[in-house]
Amino acid sequence: MDKNAIQLLNYIYSRVKDDSYKVIEISEMLKAFSKRKKLKPEELARCLKELEKDGFINIKYSDKEVYCLAITKKTLTKTNQKSDFEKEISKLKRLFLLYSLLSLSLGFMGAAIAVWIFT
Repeated sequence: MDKNAIQLLNYIYSRVKDDSYKVIEISEMLKAFSKRKKLKPEELARCLKELEKDGFINIKYSDKEVYCLAITKKTLTKTNQKSDFEKEISKLKRLFLLYSLLSLSLGFMGAAIAVWIFT
């Protein structure tokens, strides 16, 4: 799965959130990409077909202006795993900061005690 498909899946997930079908305009999906990285409608259709083939979304119907689609349980599982991973990383960052501050303060106290004893 390429970066465009991942970005598109994240956008679809932000719009749908559950496994119910939702109609999304093609123009809205194209706006989800940055101006530097303009996506053409043909590339968008390719990404959507790839996501459907990989089992991340179900496409009920589409026409020239809209797609009616739903995300699958596979997508919900992937996004929940991603959010759990992000929570774990955040927790590790806080612990690292705490240990760094604790080490700094204990080192400073040790140096202060050494100076006090030997002077």
